[in-house]
Amino acid sequence: MRKIIVEAEVSIDGAMGGDPNFFQQIFPFHSADVTEYLSDLLFMPDALLMGQQTYTFFAQVWPTRQGKDADRMNSMPKYVASRTLKEPLHWNTTLIQGDVAEEIRKLKQASGTSLLQYGVGELTHTLLKHGLVDEIRLLVFPFSFGAGPRIFEQKGRHYAEAFRHQDVQFRRRRAPLSAFGKQHEEVTSLSRTSAHCTTSAKTHGHMPHQKAVDSR
Repeated sequence: MRKIIVEAEVSIDGAMGGDPNFFQQIFPFHSADVTEYLSDLLFMPDALLMGQQTYTFFAQVWPTRQGKDADRMNSMPKYVASRTLKEPLHWNTTLIQGDVAEEIRKLKQASGTSLLQYGVGELTHTLLKHGLVDEIRLLVFPFSFGAGPRIFEQKGRHYAEAFRHQDVQFRRRRAPLSAFGKQHEEVTSLSRTSAHCTTSAKTHGHMPHQKAVDSR
């Protein structure tokens, strides 16, 4: 059975983006080890899960890029949840038909390693509601943004209590990377290049939100 991993980049006050100014503040903190981590993460899953907004944006940007990360992104399978998109989709993409949670559950039960979602939105909350998310990875950057959505702002405690904080790494003291896994399960090992510490402390309350708002 494959794991479902959700990846997020957030400000220290938990804002998740959705504003170009947010990403302009994040990019200066993309040091060499942060970039290496994001590249390693891209090569880990068998396929990507996306909502409509992420798919539309990525499908415009990534085909114009070059390099190993672009080759990987452009070639790997992608599954998109949308109420408005119609088949056929380009960019090696399959539209999820019918019951989204049930169809993704079937994808999860297939052989392989993992499925990765960039961005948090309606699709993510559907996955969380049905207990399909195994890991949440948060890159926390040292600036305060203020406005913006948060990852668990509506049902924080209900969702957060299903996870425990298992691993944290400090990217040259600039962007702590935290991994949250389901209770009684181990998270996928983070990059071996950074020192890390682990804890089994249970999470409470609201957790930070994700880097891009997604929508079906």
